[in-house]
Amino acid sequence: MSTRSRADLVTKILEKLGVVPEGQTPEVEDTARVDRNLPSLLVQLMAEEIIYVPDIENIPEQWFLSLGKIGAWEMRNEFGVTGEFEMTLKNGYDEAVRALKVMTRGRPTFEPLRTYSF
Repeated sequence: MSTRSRADLVTKILEKLGVVPEGQTPEVEDTARVDRNLPSLLVQLMAEEIIYVPDIENIPEQWFLSLGKIGAWEMRNEFGVTGEFEMTLKNGYDEAVRALKVMTRGRPTFEPLRTYSF
């Protein structure tokens, strides 16, 4: 199974935001802004029970594009996205959440088992 890296995801999010043309190298400041928020985004996705990414340096290929769409939506305010393009990102977010839920439905989540003591 092939995987993608954290740096790949940061670049994909910036492409989805329209900050950098696909295939181009992003600015260092833009990369740092997304990279700084990435851990919080992944914790949020886990808390919302959308998906759990156990290793950010080895993102399963099938989750990659969906995580890029979700990341672009969540970071839209950081880059001043408004109007019609914001709605495009919202539609992409909704599609990505549905896709991730379908892909992980009934499959191992790799999330540690939660135990409770009474």
